[in-house]
Amino acid sequence: MPSLEENRFWDRYDWPQDGDEWTDQAAYCGMDYGTWKQDVVAAFITPNISANATVLELAMGHGRWTPFLAQRSRRYIGIDFGPSCVNFCLARFANLSNAEFYTNDGHTIPMVASSSVHFIWSFDSFVHIEPDITTAYMAEFARVLSSGGRCVIHHPGTPSSLQRLQGGRSALTRDLFARLARNCGLTVRSQVDCWGPGGRSNTRLFADCVSTLEKSVVIS
Repeated sequence: MPSLEENRFWDRYDWPQDGDEWTDQAAYCGMDYGTWKQDVVAAFITPNISANATVLELAMGHGRWTPFLAQRSRRYIGIDFGPSCVNFCLARFANLSNAEFYTNDGHTIPMVASSSVHFIWSFDSFVHIEPDITTAYMAEFARVLSSGGRCVIHHPGTPSSLQRLQGGRSALTRDLFARLARNCGLTVRSQVDCWGPGGRSNTRLFADCVSTLEKSVVIS
């Protein structure tokens, strides 16, 4: 099971294509990687971001998804507990005036104000995060989301022992993730493993899941 310290590996990783080297899920679908990636954006990012939104990406690595998030929002906040990733993104996206990047402790996000974020995104990260750390982050998401704000998180579904070994998946499951979200007051809107035209794109290579969560609308 990948611990917090073991996940520091990603701060030493070479990032040969800044995250776009992970084409295995697209290949499993029998698809061109660029098309698969655009399907992800169309299904989960575009519908959840308005021009005035503040967007938070957790564990952005070298910014695989950052342009799609920052260019659609008023303010983009990228957080990673790897200092080298944060420094790389500060340089790579220096031209994005609405983007800011921070290093955190791996389980909290105190630099983000309560009720200030409209959309939270994390892909290919929570698959390696154990339930205790996921619980801590879920409480933070509930804190920083605005009324009606949403999260879209990619995480393990029900991987076999072999899939967990090959994909470095944590002990988190689809049902446990949903339970942790509800315990923090978040509503589970959907949990899917395929999307796009005819369901052509998916995360079934390692039996992963993509969950959409929502913070209840507060009526004053």
